[in-house]
Amino acid sequence: MNFSIMNNTPFHFIIASITLLVFLGALLVNDSKLKASLTLALKILFVLVLLSGLYILTLVPITAAVIVKSLGGLVLMWAMLELIKTPSQLLYWGLFVVVAGVGLTLAFGYI
Repeated sequence: MNFSIMNNTPFHFIIASITLLVFLGALLVNDSKLKASLTLALKILFVLVLLSGLYILTLVPITAAVIVKSLGGLVLMWAMLELIKTPSQLLYWGLFVVVAGVGLTLAFGYI
């Protein structure tokens, strides 16, 4: 396992963790105004995750695992936004679990 990237770029991983917490909040809240505010916060946080991820791409060699993880992050964000709209959609939940699982496996095992 190579944790040097996480140690050298904690901002990316902290913001990504906050993004997941905001997603869960937006998913579980019933108030439509609060849900809209949390969805906007999620999009803003995603821009920060995306920018810090682009910075990380300058630090690591471009490999298939890095490309899969990067594209998976975009798919994960799309799935989260769709789940906020329709939380009962099992297809999006399956996509969320698979993409998050692959991303975490790559992050902790290969990158």
